Amino acid sequence: MKRVAAILAVVILAVLAYAAFRPVKSPKEEILKGAKLQPYNIMYITSESFNLHHLGCYGYTKLTSPTIDQLAKEGVRFTQMINASAWTNESLISLFTSLESGIHGVITRSRNIDPAWYTPLEILHDLGYKIPRLQGFQGDQNHSFLGFDDIEYISKFEWFDRYHGRVPQPFFFWWHFLPTHLPYDAPDTYLNMFFREDMVKTPGSRERIARVRKDSVIYRSSVTFNPAEDGEAINALYCAEVRRFDDFVKLCLDTLKREGLDKNTIVIVSCDHGEEILEHGHVGHSSTSGAGDLYDELIHIPFIMWCPSLLPQGKVIDAQMRTIDVMPTLFEILGIPVPSYFRGKSMLGLLLGHEPAEDRLAFSQTSKYGFGEPDPFNVKDYVYCVRTPQWKFISNVSNREPVREELYRIDSDTTEQHDVIDTFPREANDFRAKLTERVLEYTRVHPPAIDVPVAVTPLEKVKDFFGIPLSTYDFRGVPRPAWINPKDGVDWKYALTQGKIRLEWEGKPDCPYVIEYELGTGDYHLKSLVKVKGNVLDFGSFTENYWNTYLVVRNPFKLRVSPDKEPRDWSDWTTFRFAP
Repeated sequence: MKRVAAILAVVILAVLAYAAFRPVKSPKEEILKGAKLQPYNIMYITSESFNLHHLGCYGYTKLTSPTIDQLAKEGVRFTQMINASAWTNESLISLFTSLESGIHGVITRSRNIDPAWYTPLEILHDLGYKIPRLQGFQGDQNHSFLGFDDIEYISKFEWFDRYHGRVPQPFFFWWHFLPTHLPYDAPDTYLNMFFREDMVKTPGSRERIARVRKDSVIYRSSVTFNPAEDGEAINALYCAEVRRFDDFVKLCLDTLKREGLDKNTIVIVSCDHGEEILEHGHVGHSSTSGAGDLYDELIHIPFIMWCPSLLPQGKVIDAQMRTIDVMPTLFEILGIPVPSYFRGKSMLGLLLGHEPAEDRLAFSQTSKYGFGEPDPFNVKDYVYCVRTPQWKFISNVSNREPVREELYRIDSDTTEQHDVIDTFPREANDFRAKLTERVLEYTRVHPPAIDVPVAVTPLEKVKDFFGIPLSTYDFRGVPRPAWINPKDGVDWKYALTQGKIRLEWEGKPDCPYVIEYELGTGDYHLKSLVKVKGNVLDFGSFTENYWNTYLVVRNPFKLRVSPDKEPRDWSDWTTFRFAP
């Protein structure tokens, strides 16, 4: 018996010794070691709420997009690029992760991708790419764990100006242009190109158009537009914003040329999602209308790639593609093996003419309110769709009413005005089965064990060997938070802050916290939770226009903070306002 015990002890000690001193390699290394980087930078330019049918290269007759049109002539234009969602962050997270939103879970505000995912931007970062954050928008809480460089927010052209003549390479630079979002309030320079006051025909129309020019949220329930009366004026207001974006694209290209970077930079011009301009009687998209839809004006988006030294010029790709295919395509161009957990498929063979132009089945989804969901952790209404170049199947799902389905022949009914679900029951059944299968599949997809802590010390290696988590936060000694900034009742003035906002509370810099917020009134009212690490959270810098258009309208703001543990240990509430 003693002999058996001694042998068993030796075996246990041997196993523990192996576990403690074995070499441990980061799973990331397996992905990174196969990369043979090609010398290209990426400049990704997106416009907010961008309606494809207002661009000349997509058939529009007014002069809204001379720069983009020329870029399309010199590059590759996709005519059937389908977006993952109908509001900003849900679709952008899909774009930058190559994951459908049913997998990444960022379906409204106050949500993040699971940090266990080893994202495309994180891979690029670990391969040496510079991925700077820009002012304002990229500080959005939904963008945590995507892989942007953890550096001070900078204004759009400051990075190139700062490193004039010696810009760090390679880089992945994402610029998001916001003014095409409601309200449509372009400066007179652009407004006078398209809009005339005599386009407004009646007093009722004047009231409705005034809302389009001043409100960033216009719920469908709050106004009934009259396309016959309002259409000419609203389209003109929107055209002015599109032309404004076109000039921004020109500035981007001029900056590349100034720095001598136009020969080795892949430029992509696209958007976060489309925008309804009265096609179905309203203006906006999920986050601004509170009535999420997935009609083509919202998910059929412009997409142009330009790099004359690499890509064919003047090529038009009519096959249906998806935005989840973009990052795999860039990886293949850059010489990086495409991880198997990416959900999209590279389009490089199609771009270079090495593969046939085959349509790819597209799935999209949105919640009714997008960013503005009343209860972001208890979303009740979803819209799903399956799209081919010929068909669009839409399923409206709610836990409060029966499922409502629609079917459109989009090859002939391009504006989706005639629901034919009763006429084509076999096709509807086929799409219903495909959608059900895909939604169920999402529940079975989880992050691979890649972006995980790597055991270093012998004790960590033992814990890792036996599947014990390497670290959990010890909340003992973490004090109840007290606000340092903002003080209760403060009015934040743009001139004093220069658009930079810092939330700070008494606490520990390595501790996980949760912030509860409530802000705005009426259609602008929002409340939820935000999780952060550390006792400081910076926002901005915001432009003065953004401050006045999107922050002031959400007054008043109310916050409290607790260590991210149960039970909560909440601070007192602090209330503040943004002064116009």
